[in-house]
Amino acid sequence: MEHDARLRTNLARREAARRGAAPSPPAAAENVPERSAKKTPSRVLVVIWRALLGLALFLALVLAAGSLYGLLRPPVPPAAETENGERVFTETGQVRAVTSGPEAATVIVSIAFPYPASDREFSGELSARAGDFRTAAAAYFGSLSAARLRETPEDAVKTELLARFNALLRLGQIEKLYFSDYLILE
Repeated sequence: MEHDARLRTNLARREAARRGAAPSPPAAAENVPERSAKKTPSRVLVVIWRALLGLALFLALVLAAGSLYGLLRPPVPPAAETENGERVFTETGQVRAVTSGPEAATVIVSIAFPYPASDREFSGELSARAGDFRTAAAAYFGSLSAARLRETPEDAVKTELLARFNALLRLGQIEKLYFSDYLILE
């Protein structure tokens, strides 16, 4: 019976549309759902929106935590200055190299040297060249045999490394090298 009522309503609408008259609104008893003018977003778009919103909130939280950490951490102490206004450069760290020859040995050396604390440009160049200093030291020790290195006095090794380091520099020169470690291990 409900089916017959729908059929009659649809036929009446078609007839009215053919005559050019405005279609009659559906009867309340028909239970025809009305379509709203707004479209609801699909479920996929809602999931993507929530994921992007969560990501944005996570990134904001990370940024806030990093800023808070940067403000609250203790300051890094500057490099120690000597009595005559110099700082000690130790960024080359511990250099490990293998000597040449049939009886290869491992050389472990920690190199440090003073530089003027007031010369910021030179300090920047030294920091930029720290890797080059390590490479130059490893190349020097790698070019010598273990026996030859044992025979060479430490001052001669320092003089050769000093010349190699100064050849890399443009804004200043290093005057003296210090070894805190100098080991030749077989």
